[in-house]
Amino acid sequence: MRGAKKNQRGFSLLEVVIAMSILSIGLLGVVGFFETGFKALRAGNRQGVAAQLAQSKMEELRSVHPMLLSDGQDEAEAMVRRWTIQRSVRDPRIWIVGVEVAWKSGLLPNQSVSIKSFVFH
Repeated sequence: MRGAKKNQRGFSLLEVVIAMSILSIGLLGVVGFFETGFKALRAGNRQGVAAQLAQSKMEELRSVHPMLLSDGQDEAEAMVRRWTIQRSVRDPRIWIVGVEVAWKSGLLPNQSVSIKSFVFH
């Protein structure tokens, strides 16, 4: 019977503790990647909302004659939306309409989405 016990192999308590420590350190690193991924998803979501706000304002401005419009600003969804209307220097029938949506983010201090369009009248 003694000979049978010598041939049995297993892990010592020290080996198990070391393996668990290494596994724990690895898992902590993976958890850090998930946090970074969630931050990136939130930032992308905010950018998508900003683009939608800019596009909706652009459509609103393009539907009105440019002579009736003026520069302005408003706030929506914790974002600041600014728009400008300028007559083209080269052709007085062309108006340049710009919309910028800006917000503060935890990843970067200030972020913004800008779009420009031409209106012919």
